[in-house]
Amino acid sequence: MIHRKNCSDGRNQDPCPVTWVFNYDSDRFPDTLVEARCKRCERGSMTGFTCRPVYYYTKVLRKGNCDRETGVYSYEPVYEQVSISCSLHVMGAIEGAKLARAHSQNEFNRMS
Repeated sequence: MIHRKNCSDGRNQDPCPVTWVFNYDSDRFPDTLVEARCKRCERGSMTGFTCRPVYYYTKVLRKGNCDRETGVYSYEPVYEQVSISCSLHVMGAIEGAKLARAHSQNEFNRMS
């Protein structure tokens, strides 16, 4: 049995809901960042739109070379891209046409 969550129910009015995931990298400080991932949800009235990640650049320390004399690693400050949210995006003509074809095929399959 397949259960599909209707994302437009009363509990979640966000057109682009997210799920939160951990991004772990042992060569970075902090080693774990929390990122947003766009959920795929069925929204009948949202044809022609898609959800895309919104990014933020945050400064982290990236592990560099190890000093041979001391055995201590150096860390360099760098900016890393982190997905913080999802935003509604109007699809272009080609993306919209592909979605319309897929939607039509799904409707046909349901009726068969």
